[in-house]
Amino acid sequence: FWEKKALEQTGGIDEPGGLKTELVITLGIAWVICYFCIWKGVKWTGKVVYFTALFPYFLLTILFIRGVTLDGASQGLEYYLKPDFSRLQDSSVWIDAATQIFFSYGLGLGAIVALGSYNKYHNNVYKDALIVCSVNSCTSIFA
Repeated sequence: FWEKKALEQTGGIDEPGGLKTELVITLGIAWVICYFCIWKGVKWTGKVVYFTALFPYFLLTILFIRGVTLDGASQGLEYYLKPDFSRLQDSSVWIDAATQIFFSYGLGLGAIVALGSYNKYHNNVYKDALIVCSVNSCTSIFA
């Protein structure tokens, strides 16, 4: 779905595809929302962060409840919580795991550096880094 429908990837770099109207409109809407979020300054942005930080967890909780109520959910949870250790010898498993980690932590890296400038000079950055890593890992497991 992702490669063929959403992105409509072509055979290679020598075959440029066209712009997808849905993606262009969605990107435009995202930039307009970002503009209005920071329009009134840092104090207003702080209020917006409360919504943008908590709303994904609200949606994840709803999706979790919905998923647990489906037929075969117990089999899926058992498959998720009891891994097949023989698959650890397969290199593609490790490549997929590394990709997930880099993607997951890479998303917040720019925001962490930018927001770090608001910290006090003697702030405990090790504690902050451990909190961010722990919350990120727990969110990945829950998601």
